[in-house]
Amino acid sequence: MKYYGFLQKTITIAIVLYFIIGNFTWALFKLEIYPIASWNLFSVVPNLVTDYGLQIKSINQVELEEPTYFQDLPDEFAEANSIVAFYVIQNLGIAIEKNDTESIENLREQIENEYFASQQHVEYEIYKRSYFAMDRWDTGQYEEEGRLVTFEKSTN
Repeated sequence: MKYYGFLQKTITIAIVLYFIIGNFTWALFKLEIYPIASWNLFSVVPNLVTDYGLQIKSINQVELEEPTYFQDLPDEFAEANSIVAFYVIQNLGIAIEKNDTESIENLREQIENEYFASQQHVEYEIYKRSYFAMDRWDTGQYEEEGRLVTFEKSTN
């Protein structure tokens, strides 16, 4: 019976210390010391995220009802949800902001030849967009969107 009492006190003290250390380190230093956590789910999710998006305006000379982001058109583009396509679009946005014409042309060629291969004509725009990850998850809305440039893929 003595052992049970000792074990009960030890576990209680360990849990209380775990709680105190976890919350103390998070409150003062905004960090978590593995395996001790503050118990704040998603405590280190980045707040404002800024990235680039490719918005489709028209496909094969047919205007879309409203411009739609590439990743939201899996029926028209087989690679719409590809992580590789996402990073190519990110690199294109970075190249546009740096005004790196050689990289812009190479990345446009890659997008148009690989991801738009199934379509004869695509008019598209590159946007810089900002959003809070959790809000975007809930509402689907962006905090800010700004068009950088408009391109057109045309196969004659």
